[in-house]
Parts: sequence; C-alpha cells; structure tokens
Amino acid sequence: MSNLPAPILEYCQTLNFEQYSPAYLLTDKDGCLIDAGGSLTAYGVTNLQQGKPIAEQIFFLEGLLPLEGSNLLLPCIR
Repeated sequence: MSNLPAPILEYCQTLNFEQYSPAYLLTDKDGCLIDAGGSLTAYGVTNLQQGKPIAEQIFFLEGLLPLEGSNLLLPCIR
C-alpha cells in the first residue's frame, strides 16, 4: 500500500476519519491510564482520570486488561 500516490493515501485516510470515530487509550502494564484521545465522546467516554485503572473507568474493558500481548484493537465498538 505504500506505493500508492500521496493524494490517494490522503483520500483514504480522510474517508476513514469521516466514516469512523477513532479513539485510543494508552495504559501502563498494570492497566492504569497514561493517555487518551480521539473521539472518545462518540463512545460515551468522558471524565477519564490518568493514573487510575482504566477497567474501573470503562467497565466493558474489565477482563480485557492487563493485556497478555502488546496491543488490543477493538475495531467496531457500539
């Protein structure tokens, strides 16, 4: 995909951001929030507190954290 012209790549990126609401949560190895951003309000996520366990702040993450691997991608959340 890296061989696509820059305008095509930019179009694809814009299309993704228009159709989806990307958001992210960055936690430490213990599951405590380090940083968060993106369209969190689209998922009803507000008032996050850094340094506190994310599973206590976003209940549907209970049992998913801490991760066994290095990343967790949840591509379609409603």
